[in-house]
Amino acid sequence: MANPVWAWYMWEGARKKPDLRQKRWGYGWKGERFACMEIDIPEEKLILSDYDTWSIILIDGLLDKLDVPIGIGQGMQGKTGKLGVGKHTKAFDVCIMGCPPEEEKIYEELKAYILKKRA
Repeated sequence: MANPVWAWYMWEGARKKPDLRQKRWGYGWKGERFACMEIDIPEEKLILSDYDTWSIILIDGLLDKLDVPIGIGQGMQGKTGKLGVGKHTKAFDVCIMGCPPEEEKIYEELKAYILKKRA
C-alpha cells in the first residue's frame, strides 16, 4: 500500500465494527452514505494513535505538509530518525518529549517543525 489509510482499529475499547447508525456519524453532508470496510494490514505496518489527539493535526492540514515519517512510541526505542513523538524517540533529530506528550504540546511542536521546514 503506497498511501496511508486512516481507519479505526478499535471502537469503544474493543475490536469491533463501528455502528454507523450512531449519532457520531451524523456529521457528514446531508444524504451522504457511509460504508464500513475491512482492511487486512500486517500489524508491523500499523501506526496506532488516538483519534481525538491526532484529529486536531489532521483538521489543520499539518500532516499533508510533513515530508518525513514520524516515529511514535515504544517501538522506536533505540532507533534514530528525523522526527519522533514520545520519550522513546529521544535519539531522533527532533523529539517531542513526553510519555505520552500532551496533545497541545504535540500540536504546537509539530506545527513549529513543519512551518520551520517550509520557511
